[in-house]
Amino acid sequence: MNRYKTLTYYLRLVAIVIASQNLLVAQPIVVDEVIMHRNQFKNWVETEPDPAAASDPTPINPNAKSGKVIVFKRGTGNSNASPLPAVYVSGSKAEVSATFLNTGDCTPNSIFIKGEATIGSMTYQLPVKALKLKNNECTYPATAFREAFPEGLVMCNESFIITWNWTDNPEAKKVPEPSGIEWSSAGESSCFVMVTHDKAQRGLISGDIEGTSFFISSIYISCKAADGLITSDKDIISMKIFDAFRTLDLKKYKSEFNLKYWGGDNPLNNDAVCRDIPGLLRFRDANCDEWASFFQDMLKIHGITRGKRTSLTWQDKFNNGNIGILNLATFTQLKNECKQFFGNDYESKIKFEYTGPDKNSIYSFIFVKNYQFNNTQKFYFYNKEHNGSGIFLPNITLDNVSLAASNPIRDGVAGQANDDPRSYFENHVIITYKSNNNSEIYLDPSYGKSFSTKNEYEDTSIAGFGTILFYETDPLTKLGHYVIWLKNQNTSIQELNFN
Repeated sequence: MNRYKTLTYYLRLVAIVIASQNLLVAQPIVVDEVIMHRNQFKNWVETEPDPAAASDPTPINPNAKSGKVIVFKRGTGNSNASPLPAVYVSGSKAEVSATFLNTGDCTPNSIFIKGEATIGSMTYQLPVKALKLKNNECTYPATAFREAFPEGLVMCNESFIITWNWTDNPEAKKVPEPSGIEWSSAGESSCFVMVTHDKAQRGLISGDIEGTSFFISSIYISCKAADGLITSDKDIISMKIFDAFRTLDLKKYKSEFNLKYWGGDNPLNNDAVCRDIPGLLRFRDANCDEWASFFQDMLKIHGITRGKRTSLTWQDKFNNGNIGILNLATFTQLKNECKQFFGNDYESKIKFEYTGPDKNSIYSFIFVKNYQFNNTQKFYFYNKEHNGSGIFLPNITLDNVSLAASNPIRDGVAGQANDDPRSYFENHVIITYKSNNNSEIYLDPSYGKSFSTKNEYEDTSIAGFGTILFYETDPLTKLGHYVIWLKNQNTSIQELNFN
């Protein structure tokens, strides 16, 4: 009786094992991993991770490379398995390899796979290939789609879905494919694929101060802005990219935090680290130089070279033309008006802001709207934006002279992710863009605004011209107040230099 029970137990166990093996064989063939490859260097954009800040939610490994990208891995939520996407140039063909599960021993020429992706009105087909055994995995070899991405396309597709099918019928390899082949589903892969308008322009162009970066955020923001466009007109692509800057709401790839203009988060005194595109991305904050370079960088990534870095100054130019200083006549006018307003001993109290050892090199400042200047007043108490307390005094009295505040509410106009950036500058950097018909337009990435003429820029953006003085109330502690001297409000006559 005991022997009979033992035999019955083992027979049941064998039946369970056979049933489980049959179940394994019966499982459908399914795609496990998809890789996109650089087929030719000129048709692939070698993406780089953004410089990471400590507060970035998921910083990308700075050593990540994108010559070959695992764009899909089953079991990872069907999301992009690589920290970087696949980025191709329009007119090129994407190249794909894949591995599959539940294929048995993957006998040569026993399983045949094909793939297809439909994006909008375009269908991209991966030709039928037999699975090969490679490193103990059944692999669809690296193969280009039959169809190229259209010339002039821009795409940002975070769900580029490839539908995979399989058959064991070797007739499927024939071209054209015979009718009557029975295909079974091998699942779907969801990939992150971007396409740039044209081959990137590398290096320095048109007064640029930085070589082309290939940071993921520069590529992502620009491709997302122009996603789906197919055109040979570079102006259309450029303006769509600039539309992203108009929102004043730009974020790094996979970041919830905005990129700011004059936000106070970038230690800009460290030029080697901060005054460039990496600094903007690392600290999520920068000034006009970096914002202009950021936009121009996006144009270059798409092969567009029509943007020229342009520095705006007022009156004479100092430091290779990048800084504005008062000319001699204006400096003389300033001293005369200081003496008239503050008295003969003004020189012991007024400290001029100057750029070098020559005291004639006084900064000439551009005052951005919305200052409350008037035609009868030359001196104003400056409500400094970054005064810490946030308290703005309506006026102040110096030497029994009452100074009205420049603006008791707010001096600046909204810029990138900042409602009140700094509002006076010795220079400002924008992009002059030359369009198809050789006409120029003026794009200000810091404020997300565009202008058709220099005068339109000046009339729309500038409240007045002058300089900033420091009135020292206590020589021992060096305490005092900033005072604006206004030479004149903006008029219909153009005063800015576009360098």
